[in-house]
Amino acid sequence: MATFNYVLGKKKGNGRYPIYLKVRNGETNTMRSLDIEVVKSEWNAKSQRISIRRTDEYDIRLSKEQDNEVLDELLSRAMEVERELKKRGVLKELSAKELMEAIVNYNP
Repeated sequence: MATFNYVLGKKKGNGRYPIYLKVRNGETNTMRSLDIEVVKSEWNAKSQRISIRRTDEYDIRLSKEQDNEVLDELLSRAMEVERELKKRGVLKELSAKELMEAIVNYNP
């Protein structure tokens, strides 16, 4: 069984942290940057979401909502790919890197 979660990368010069999708399959794991950055206090690791505060301006709130939609969609896609590969009986044969490529290139 593969696992998927989001992790924060190293702090950048702008004070923000990039979000990575981390994929683990068997003994292998890999990460890929999502081109989404957050301030550490905005990230909720437990819910795997960007926190939206009532004090956020409309544009910031909208941007965070869109980023959360991207996170949700990618996780949903990853689980769909996992189900398909499991159904075909090839999931265990793939490395995490190969699984990541399948997720990125998935087109239902």
